[in-house]
Amino acid sequence: MSQYANRVYEALDARNYKQALKLCEKNEKTPLFAALKCLSLQRLQRRAEADAACDALLAKRVCADEASLAPLTNALDALGRHGDATDAWAAAFAREPSEELGSRV
Repeated sequence: MSQYANRVYEALDARNYKQALKLCEKNEKTPLFAALKCLSLQRLQRRAEADAACDALLAKRVCADEASLAPLTNALDALGRHGDATDAWAAAFAREPSEELGSRV
């Protein structure tokens, strides 16, 4: 994981969600930072924006590893979208079957 991603996780751990969001918005083209953006928005209680960001990320179907799926799943679960979280893991496993993803589906 990059040092930049570590900075985002440190901001989230410190409950500095605005800083985490700003860091994510600089790199949101990558699946990891797009997923972390969803989580940051959810933690800021900006539900409509978090839902829209999750929808956009799910539509792209680019989350294929645990690093990006985990924060997306956390955001979806907190938003009450448990079915979408399960579907994201299942779609990632269907694209690239692995023991790591299979244990989560």
